[in-house]
Parts: sequence; structure tokens; C-alpha cells
Amino acid sequence: MKKIVRKLVATFSERSSSDEFQNGRFKNNPKYLKTECGSTLLIDGWWKYCRKPHYTADICMATCWALSCHQWPGVLPYFYPAFFFGMIVHRYTRDVARCKAKYSKDWKTYCDRVPYAFIPGII
Repeated sequence: MKKIVRKLVATFSERSSSDEFQNGRFKNNPKYLKTECGSTLLIDGWWKYCRKPHYTADICMATCWALSCHQWPGVLPYFYPAFFFGMIVHRYTRDVARCKAKYSKDWKTYCDRVPYAFIPGII
């Protein structure tokens, strides 16, 4: 039962983080940080809690899929979440480097406003 709940929570957070734009929740009055280069950084919805909520949901779903395969012995079911976690961390470090170069001091301000990268209160 716990596995089903974990999968549902991960699926909900993934879908709701993507659907916030599609359903128009941010059309009326989104909160954002205006940068010197002219673009904006979103600080509303799931993005007010962490900078990469969709990465967090992806990692949770991959982990839940592996945990649902507990009847198979060995580490094979856990290869995908381990690989995926490494890929997401690598992608995140690339994103941070690119954003630091693009936004400079605005990126520092953004990181102060949204201090967590993946899981609010932890990482």
C-alpha cells in the first residue's frame, strides 16, 4: 500500500508541476523575478518551494517504480533510479552553471528567494 501511495504522490507532483502552466494558473498574476537581461525567473507555484520540482518528481517516480519490483532479487530494478539520479544531478549542475553565467547577480537573488534545489527544507 505504501508503494501505491508513493507512486501516486510522485505522479501528482509531476503532473501538477507541469499542468500549472497548461491550466493557466499563472496567466493572470504570476510572481516572477525580472532580470537585467530582460527575461524572468518564476518564483510562484511549485517553483516558490524549490528550483527544480519536476526533477524531484521524476526521481520520486523512478524510485517508486524500483521499489515496486521488490520481488526480484538483486540490484537490477535499482539501476534505473540510480542512473536517473546521477543524470539529474549532472543536468542540474549544468543548469546552475549556465544560469550563473546568464543571470550573474540576479541568479544569486533568485537562489536567495528559492533556497532549495530539489526538496524544500532538505536539499
